[in-house]
Amino acid sequence: MSVPPWDQFMAPVLRLLLDGQVRNRRECHGLVADAMGLTEEQRTELLNSGHVKYRNRIGWAMSYLTRVGALDRPTRGNYSITNVGRQLLAQHPDGITESDLRLIARQGDEWWVPKRAEDPAVTPELPELSGLDRARPYGADRAGHRPNPC
Repeated sequence: MSVPPWDQFMAPVLRLLLDGQVRNRRECHGLVADAMGLTEEQRTELLNSGHVKYRNRIGWAMSYLTRVGALDRPTRGNYSITNVGRQLLAQHPDGITESDLRLIARQGDEWWVPKRAEDPAVTPELPELSGLDRARPYGADRAGHRPNPC
């Protein structure tokens, strides 16, 4: 069985922090994995980068929850639940989705919310490209040379 997607870790993270304690991220990794019943196989699954997949996904969940104000970071790497987090968990006890977070995104915090054109009928003007630019391979300079990757 594969590691669950990052959004399935949000409710367990909030449940863990309901006790009001400030916990560091590493402590949360093990406690959330235990609460979710992750198998040894799931706990050792790696990303292509070599990082442990479940820790990465818990990290993203904590990051998104912090971004919307559901978690507080009193000091670097330490987290606690906020009233927003308690309300979010109460409203979505069976799981929280990215769509649920979008509904409580802070004013002006749209770095992860898809951008929408104010008027879909208006298409922005793009600069004209010369024939050379259109034919240029991705990453190549104007003469068509690609940088040496080494």
